[in-house]
Amino acid sequence: MGKLLKKVALMCVLALIFSLVAACEPVSVNDEKTVTVTVVAGEFEQSFEAKGEIAVVVDALDILNEKDDGFNYTYEATQYGRMIKSICGYAEDAANWKYWMVYTDDMRVIDTLLGEDVYNVYFNEETGEPYSYVYNGKTYYSTGLGVDGQTVIDGENFLFVLG
Repeated sequence: MGKLLKKVALMCVLALIFSLVAACEPVSVNDEKTVTVTVVAGEFEQSFEAKGEIAVVVDALDILNEKDDGFNYTYEATQYGRMIKSICGYAEDAANWKYWMVYTDDMRVIDTLLGEDVYNVYFNEETGEPYSYVYNGKTYYSTGLGVDGQTVIDGENFLFVLG
């Protein structure tokens, strides 16, 4: 009788373990996202869609750079991360103070305070308002972490403006 009880107990434990494992949600091992990158340089305006394992903005840029659909970018590695030098053949113009600015439509930039968590919002010192850019009737907000540190969410839209 003792052996039978042990077998039943073992079967019950195995059934319990199996039911617990079966009830667990599968954990995704990748970070598949879709991100839209819109480039605005004077009269040039074009949007590109990046799909893949995207954790930060530069991941989306690298994915787009690898595709042969008209998107390309160059950068300079600095102590603060990558500084965008050109996108789609449009280069910064330091002599005229024209650099690439990065904006997002994700409201996390407004919901977090300066210096906290994921975003570092640039504020206009005169008005106290965050720097923003209106494109096609939609407001995008400037962030300060750059393309190497700026995390993304699925479906987020980034606006790169040369100005």
